[in-house]
Amino acid sequence: MSERAFRVAATALLVAIVTVLPAGAGRATAQDTNEGRLRLVDQTYWRAPGTAFSLLLEVRTTAPVADVELAAVVYPKLRNRSELTMTIDGRNPRNAFRVFATPLAELPTDPNGYVTLEVNPDLAADGVYPVRIELREKGGGQVYASLVTHLVNVTAPVSGDPLHTALVLPIAAPPSVAPDGQPSLDAARARAIGDLASSIESHAGVPLTLWPTPDTLAALDESSRDVDRTPLAMIGSALAGRQVIAAPYVPVSNEAMVAAGLESELTAQLTRGVDTVRSTLGVSPDTHTRVVEERIDDAAMAQLTAEDTSRLVVPETLLDASTLRTTLTGRVRLALKRDEAEVGVGDAGLAAHFDRAANDPVLSAHQMLADLAQIYFDAPGASGRGVIALPSRDWIPSGPFLDTLLTGLGASPLLDSVSLDGFFTKVDELTTRARPLHRSFRSDLPPPSSLPGAAIRAARRRIEAFTSAVPSQSAIVDRLDRTLLVAESSPLRPRDRTEYLAGVNAQVASQVHGISLPVSRSITLTAREGEIPITITNSLPYPVRAVLFVESDTLQFPKGSRFELSLQRRNTTTRLSVLARASGSFPLRVRLESPEGGLVLQESRMTVRSTALSGVGVGLSVGAGAFLLVWWAVHLRRARRGRRAAVADAATPA
Repeated sequence: MSERAFRVAATALLVAIVTVLPAGAGRATAQDTNEGRLRLVDQTYWRAPGTAFSLLLEVRTTAPVADVELAAVVYPKLRNRSELTMTIDGRNPRNAFRVFATPLAELPTDPNGYVTLEVNPDLAADGVYPVRIELREKGGGQVYASLVTHLVNVTAPVSGDPLHTALVLPIAAPPSVAPDGQPSLDAARARAIGDLASSIESHAGVPLTLWPTPDTLAALDESSRDVDRTPLAMIGSALAGRQVIAAPYVPVSNEAMVAAGLESELTAQLTRGVDTVRSTLGVSPDTHTRVVEERIDDAAMAQLTAEDTSRLVVPETLLDASTLRTTLTGRVRLALKRDEAEVGVGDAGLAAHFDRAANDPVLSAHQMLADLAQIYFDAPGASGRGVIALPSRDWIPSGPFLDTLLTGLGASPLLDSVSLDGFFTKVDELTTRARPLHRSFRSDLPPPSSLPGAAIRAARRRIEAFTSAVPSQSAIVDRLDRTLLVAESSPLRPRDRTEYLAGVNAQVASQVHGISLPVSRSITLTAREGEIPITITNSLPYPVRAVLFVESDTLQFPKGSRFELSLQRRNTTTRLSVLARASGSFPLRVRLESPEGGLVLQESRMTVRSTALSGVGVGLSVGAGAFLLVWWAVHLRRARRGRRAAVADAATPA
């Protein structure tokens, strides 16, 4: 026996003694030590008879290369998905039966320094086989690094139907508008969306479904950086044969919105969302299909139906436990009074692979492909079977993960990549006793956070009123509208929501502040009728429409008390005709409102002093003067008579 054959036999014997994988030794991410590092760069997606199972690996070790080997430990094929999950978690329910070990120094490397490892196990049966790759001392000594991947073995051409696989990819980032209305695009998330765009453009022949957050698309489109806008063009050019589904402008809870009486805001969310997708991607999204991220009740379902939604995709984590013993591979119904909607369930196990991808993207993608293959092998060739791979909206795309996954979906003989349209068309509805299978939302789900309906409606009225005053300023109104829509987002904490609503009011106030009226002005009228000039200053860089109202308890306004104005210059003067009922000082209240009402632009209070006499006053004054003249004449006559009498008495002899 040669030395190499002896080493292989000895290694096989050692593996036979160690019957199971050590706990935690082969999780989705590679297990490295200070002495070694092992990463999967690429591998065979599925193996046909007579071909090798090839792996491309990044290998780093501080040990002498001459003393190190790479080993591939092959385990029996998996019987179900539970066993596959065990292998990903570092455990295996059965003994290894093949070991292939090769000195590291004898393995070929490519220009990047990556190592190629090829094994050709004698596998007679179709199925998914766990393979543990070890970087270790020669002869099966200390393990410096390891990982667990899977070999998908296909011995003959596939007969029957493949597994219809609907991949749904979110395009999302945190809210792109701050409470003050300023842009707030997360740069790291924008780069990740660029990776997603590059991947789907590079694999244009693979059907899939895009689930964009319109707020994110708007932020990318309006960014000042070319690197942010480029992904939109890439995505738009790669939509042939693919589906884009509609969504509210930001994620919202339908149940909470309906409970708060905000049905009109739900309509505004969807309308703005559809318009944004159309303007940024150049395609009208499908409004019939919606992803539900939170539980919904009958009222929320009625609202969705009113919005033309007839198909729902619901994450499995929101639903109660299935009574089926195998993976849910068909359509179901929701256990609601209104069960008109068809429901596709986002598989929880598949969703978990997206979360693992952050640490080891290529390995996670191959483990997901192995998971899909295992679902297929649960009922090989059976018709009408399908699954939905739905990551959470918070998932951060990874280019290596998506490139690997899309390549596998396009090449696998076991899988049929479809859009959600294809899923609902090709996948059967599950039944029990000839009735559609229903699933309920989990009873332990917390109720959605309540929304401040009154405050949201007040903010909407304020925006509408302001819009009527500045019809030419679409950019300002657009910013206000986006701030309010973001305030309704379900992921927001109540404190953050309050901050956004306050931001709407603050933005309006900052614009209104540019309009002013005379303050504490005193005007004197010298006649009963006169004109009062009221000058309105507009320091804003755009015209404003407004309505001027004047009120007084004493003054009358012969030409009316309401005046429609167009404030196109810095100073606009309106002459107000007034009639004073009496002399004195009187308050005059001046109010400038938006044309449709509901928003006071400015208010002021003036004082009008009238020195003119009324008709009654003049009559009284004349009467008083006449009385004084008569009195004075009588008094003068009496005085003269008294003096003449005194003179006469003095002239008479005693």
